[in-house]
Amino acid sequence: NELTESSLVRWQVSDDGRLSIKYRESSFFFGREKNKEKDLILRIPERFLSDLSIKIHVVSSNVFLDGMIAKEAVVESDSGNVAMLSASVFKNLSVTTKSGKILVSGLVAEELDLTSQKGEIKVETPMLAAKSCIETKDGDIHLLLSPSASFALDFEEEKGKYVSDFDLSEQDGLLVLGDGDAELNVKTKSGVLYLTEK
Repeated sequence: NELTESSLVRWQVSDDGRLSIKYRESSFFFGREKNKEKDLILRIPERFLSDLSIKIHVVSSNVFLDGMIAKEAVVESDSGNVAMLSASVFKNLSVTTKSGKILVSGLVAEELDLTSQKGEIKVETPMLAAKSCIETKDGDIHLLLSPSASFALDFEEEKGKYVSDFDLSEQDGLLVLGDGDAELNVKTKSGVLYLTEK
């Protein structure tokens, strides 16, 4: 069935170069596309990437960012899965989902903020962000880390636990590996935190 007038996807490019994509009724400023299934491909000149800010909000769609370089990225999803893949570089990365899974692989970021209420979070990275905050309510958290990983972990749980391949030492209420270079904050109500050597 053809989509209703109010549910067609529209786009707008503002005077400052901001691209907005929404489901809404037509207006003078918004073009329209009638197809139900749509692929969005943005080709961005490399010279703009260092100052690029990305904000994505979806309901049930999956989000994949692969090989992206940007100053910051904010991804919000109700039930869709979010994957940040190979060689993506961000100063700040924030991903929030209610029930979707979050996968971060091969990513470099200065600050990392990942939150999922019921979904699983998996992080596989060559180097931990200087500061990481990871939180779930029921979902498990998997951190796949190199043998040379160094962090100070503040682990907060109610009914959860952690399982580690690493020999962690306890210092001032923190679980420390190596010199404790990276600040790692993990909070879960009933999920399990897995610290796995890759």
